[in-house]
Amino acid sequence: MRGQGRVGNRLSQELTTLRQRIAELEALHAGRERAEEALRKSEATAQALLESAAEGIVIVGSDGRIVLANARAAEMFGTPREELIGQPMEVLLPERLRAAHTTHRAGYFTEPRIRPMGRGLDLAGRRKDGTEFPVEISLSYNETEDGLVTMAFITDIAQRKHAEWRQNTQFAVTRVFAESGQLEDAIAPLLRAICEGLGWEVGELWYVDPATKVLRWGGIWHAPSLDVAEFEAVSRQITLSHGSGLPGRVWATGEPAWIADILTDADFHRTAVAAKMGLHGALAFPVWSERGVTGIMVFFSRHVHPPDQDLLKIMADIGSRIGQFIKRKRGEEALTRQAEELARLGQEAQVREAFIRNVVESIQDGIIVLDRQGRITEWNRAMEERYGIPAAEVRGLSILEVFPSLRAEGFEESLGRILGGTEEVTLERWEHETRHRGRGTMNIKGSPLRTLTGEVIGAVLALEDVTERVKLERIARQSEKMAAVGSLAAGIAHEINNPIGVITSRVELILMEAREKGLQPGGTRDLRVIEKHAGRVAKITQGLLSFSRQAPWKLTDMDVNQVVEEALLLVEKQFTKERIVLEKNLAAGLPQIAGSPNHLEQVLVNLLTNAREAMVGGGTVLVESRRAHEMIEIRVMDTGPGIPPEVMARIFDPFFTTKEEGTGLGLSISYGIVREHGGTITIESRPGGGSTFIIQLPIRATSTEEGTLHGERAHPRHR
Repeated sequence: MRGQGRVGNRLSQELTTLRQRIAELEALHAGRERAEEALRKSEATAQALLESAAEGIVIVGSDGRIVLANARAAEMFGTPREELIGQPMEVLLPERLRAAHTTHRAGYFTEPRIRPMGRGLDLAGRRKDGTEFPVEISLSYNETEDGLVTMAFITDIAQRKHAEWRQNTQFAVTRVFAESGQLEDAIAPLLRAICEGLGWEVGELWYVDPATKVLRWGGIWHAPSLDVAEFEAVSRQITLSHGSGLPGRVWATGEPAWIADILTDADFHRTAVAAKMGLHGALAFPVWSERGVTGIMVFFSRHVHPPDQDLLKIMADIGSRIGQFIKRKRGEEALTRQAEELARLGQEAQVREAFIRNVVESIQDGIIVLDRQGRITEWNRAMEERYGIPAAEVRGLSILEVFPSLRAEGFEESLGRILGGTEEVTLERWEHETRHRGRGTMNIKGSPLRTLTGEVIGAVLALEDVTERVKLERIARQSEKMAAVGSLAAGIAHEINNPIGVITSRVELILMEAREKGLQPGGTRDLRVIEKHAGRVAKITQGLLSFSRQAPWKLTDMDVNQVVEEALLLVEKQFTKERIVLEKNLAAGLPQIAGSPNHLEQVLVNLLTNAREAMVGGGTVLVESRRAHEMIEIRVMDTGPGIPPEVMARIFDPFFTTKEEGTGLGLSISYGIVREHGGTITIESRPGGGSTFIIQLPIRATSTEEGTLHGERAHPRHR
């Protein structure tokens, strides 16, 4: 019995041990299952992230073939993923880039690193249907069991590029509108602005002849490298009916149209001459007015261009804006008529009010409606955008409270006449400060607002922003004046210079004889006075010659910041002596431009000297440089007493000076130098608030392309 007990004990121990081992194995199995489940979740999360990424992701093996592409990449290139897998990476590139990319890809696998692809280059992808689109690509890499793989993160930047094209072209078109009083004056500049902004080489206008109901050729602009004489001659001789040819089809449909290659279009009427010129791609869009299509703009390229719907939308928008330009004046008159109709038709007040509000909110000019007390009741969207002030913020306020400077213009009295119903009032070129856009210039037209019975219940003010137009007109007038004065100054200087040279040399001879033979002291003093003032006249004539400059300048590749540094070095010692703090804030990486460093330095030293002389007792001068779109801007700012408005109006005029010993030529010469560089120089100042001189120089070709500057500066593409 004792033996049986010992056996039972051993069996019990072994059973307990077995149970413990089973528990350990179960725990180990459960841990493995949890790890596998976590791995599966991690893989699912990675896959979900890959598929939901906004960028196209393509993974390429060391053999250059695609091993993985996410859904965005397949959508971006218009190719199913199963077709991409196993294909060479180069199928995603335009054919012209494939050979070079194969070499670059091999080099990347040799020395992989995380970096953007093609820094500074315009990269393009190719869809399955052959169309191209701009992209940005970032590269990364990873070591796998199968070897090194490259990961390309691809972003479609077509929308951004089109936005840049749209912005640049619309800016150019807006500038043309500001410079052109009538459509006839705007045709060639409009065609040029659109061609240069969107990359077309020939632009033409066809207009609808309302008498004969046909399209007639109306004007052309072309790249300087093209000879369009025969093309223009053929175009002048033909007319197009409704639906005939590319312009006629756009006239009929009222929609933009695109032809990838006009040489394959059976309905194109000028195929032979277009083939001689090498023209292929073409697009056309309508110009609208309130009466319908009034013209067609057509553009040509020497390349075959697949249709670009985004670009068609841009063109349609430009066509609409040109139509708005045509009818802008009519729109102002229509607005006044609609306002009077609203007052006459009281029984339809709600419907008419909604209609008028829609017109007011849609018109590009600012519209303000006042009640009988001159308080603002309506303030349209254009006013909100222009001044950054919501309508709710100004409703109920007096117009003179919102714009106090109108009192100085005598507008309070004018408003009284409008509200009295005696007349309409126009205030032209009203200059004032705005909250967000600095100083602006407006034309204001005010009309009485009447009820159905003719009772005056308020006033309607239409505000046209003419800031840019006025600025351009001032620059043009100043340029004309400076050119005329320069020509006169050159003639005068040459006529005076020779007699002064004779006088100076004869006085020097007499003084030499006086030192040898003796002369009465009074006579010597008189000769010294003559010599001094003859020298002053000679200095003035040299200034005149510099102002009217007839000799050409030799251009060099100019670093603007270096020129600024050298100018500051010249004046630094004198500034320190007169307790003037000289500060600078120069933007790094500015591109070089073609110009004359010595002459630009002369301008800067002149501005710095004027600033120093204006700050008697010390102050601060800050010189800044920066890039502003396609211009390099230099600002010279001082903390002096400022410049009165009456002085600012004449500050660049030759011989105008406020200094006792000044010749009045310094700023005139500076103006001419900047102008010869194709730039502008302007001033911002107010009494007690210091002064800022702003120089803007265009970023253009280098000196190897430009040569010299002589006389009126020409654009490098149209000299």
